[in-house]
Amino acid sequence: MNRDIELSLIDRCFKHLAAGTTTCAQRSGQGTGRYVQAERFALEMRQVLTRLPFPVTHTSTLRHVNAFRATDTQLGPLLVTRDSSGKSHLFYNSCRHRGSILVNEEQGVARRLTCPYHAWSYSTDGSLANVPEQDACFPGLDKSGLGLVEIPAVERHGFVWACPGAADPETALENHLGDMSGSLDWLGLDGLHQFGSTRRTWRANWKIVAEGGLETYHFVFAHRDTIGPHFQRNLAITDQFGPHFRVIMPTRAMETVAELPGEQQHLRDFSHILFSLMPTDSLLVQKAHIDWIKFRPVAVDETEISITSLIPDDPSGLSADSARHWQRNLDITNEVLAEDFSLAEGIQRSLASGALRDLNYGCNEWALSAFNKSLDAYCESAVDPAG
Repeated sequence: MNRDIELSLIDRCFKHLAAGTTTCAQRSGQGTGRYVQAERFALEMRQVLTRLPFPVTHTSTLRHVNAFRATDTQLGPLLVTRDSSGKSHLFYNSCRHRGSILVNEEQGVARRLTCPYHAWSYSTDGSLANVPEQDACFPGLDKSGLGLVEIPAVERHGFVWACPGAADPETALENHLGDMSGSLDWLGLDGLHQFGSTRRTWRANWKIVAEGGLETYHFVFAHRDTIGPHFQRNLAITDQFGPHFRVIMPTRAMETVAELPGEQQHLRDFSHILFSLMPTDSLLVQKAHIDWIKFRPVAVDETEISITSLIPDDPSGLSADSARHWQRNLDITNEVLAEDFSLAEGIQRSLASGALRDLNYGCNEWALSAFNKSLDAYCESAVDPAG
């Protein structure tokens, strides 16, 4: 996003505020079966969730050579490493001997990754380095063919991205992000640092929680005791980029910014901006930091959600006051999003009862319909999204 685009978006915000309007499109509806049917969930897992590129870890967790990070994803337990030459890798977190989880620690730095079961060990480039009592137990074993199973991945925009099945992961990611890449460049994600992260499982379909970020209609009601009073009522500037969305949510600070000369006006000074990345990730951009929200679909009615705070300063050098400041920001994000996710759980219970066959979207909620149409296109397509 260049400065001209930013100024154009600022102008759109002020015009909608003056007119008392928001970004709208045609009213629509949506069947409820997609949220409660196990068959639909299996289709999404097969066609979308395990095939499209998605970010696995922020690169600040891999600052050093021989760094590693273990994480659970829709592909299963994964292991991200930076080898001794500085190259990042993405592997299944599975020992090639008996399938044990290789690394149970969340992250660290080690030249060798040793299985806790029988102590087979691997270098951070994935190669099998040592097999205890190899000659006696595995005579003639060729270690070169028993390295960790690698998943195509690419390091871009401050993240290591999984690109499942891609012959060329760089091209696969470029094609997947499309015009959204310019906005991600604008965020400067590769210059940020991971401060803290929380994780919790919610009893709701992953699409319900994803849809909650695509409109601000609910702010004044669902968040009336938290952030609701700080935002403009039912005002959002929403744009679609292929299967992805950018939602600008102006705050009450708009009135103050409006008095400034144009060259001093900046989007992040008077809005939160949500970048919704198909399929399972969102970036909530605030004035000085970004919260990375990741959905891990577990079952048709169960989603693990992690919220990771990305800040401009290295956490290892923070003063006590600065650390408290960033922790407070993370706590506020968790408090507010928990209001959304609790409502999502209620929606899931409601839909599971069979009371409703259809949902109704207002013209201000057009992005929810567009999101589901994009998802349907992937589910129905025979084309491999990995390219």
